[in-house]
Amino acid sequence: MQHSLSNCIEKELQHYFGSSNKGGKRKVEVKNRGEIYDLIIGQVESAIIKASMEHCKGNQSEVARVLGIHRNTLATKLKKYGLVEE
Repeated sequence: MQHSLSNCIEKELQHYFGSSNKGGKRKVEVKNRGEIYDLIIGQVESAIIKASMEHCKGNQSEVARVLGIHRNTLATKLKKYGLVEE
């Protein structure tokens, strides 16, 4: 799984940068330091939490345990990614 996830991320980054163009010019200019890292981590973290919430049938304590994070940290991330109704 790690290999396929890595391949997916690499392909998306190539698309994001437009590196598949033969001209070699990027379509996207990175303006802020860490912008791409934050984008990728946010997308992956959100997907992990969403899938874990579905697997644990919404039991936040169980999700926090499975992911190895504090329940308060999970609650913060659920809000951050809009994965919980307030």
